[in-house]
Amino acid sequence: MNPNLIESSEVLFRAVQEYPHLWKGNRPSSLIFRHENGVSVDRDGDRTDDEVCDFLQSNLSAHKLKAIVSVTAEQCKEIDVLAVPREIESNPYHAEIHDSETKMLISKAKARSLAISCRIVKNLSD
Repeated sequence: MNPNLIESSEVLFRAVQEYPHLWKGNRPSSLIFRHENGVSVDRDGDRTDDEVCDFLQSNLSAHKLKAIVSVTAEQCKEIDVLAVPREIESNPYHAEIHDSETKMLISKAKARSLAISCRIVKNLSD
């Protein structure tokens, strides 16, 4: 895993809380990909899906999580959003998704495309 560059082959994971406005039926709404400071995600970093999910669940245990979803860096590129490595002291896998190099908040249309493209990796409400 290159700390300065996210490769197209990387998978980016996002933990999604139980809040009803973040869901449309059994699918995440586009709101999970809209935040004024960019969207926090975790890079796979050569970990299995289960390892990533366990890491996210343990680090976000204070939050009521409903699911963990993923998109690939390639999908981000196709949707024209920017995956940015943002390692933090407590999480070397941390990254963010931004609308562009100059804009952090992802547009509604791009967020909708991400929500449609994302894969539910683990459903935690079962």
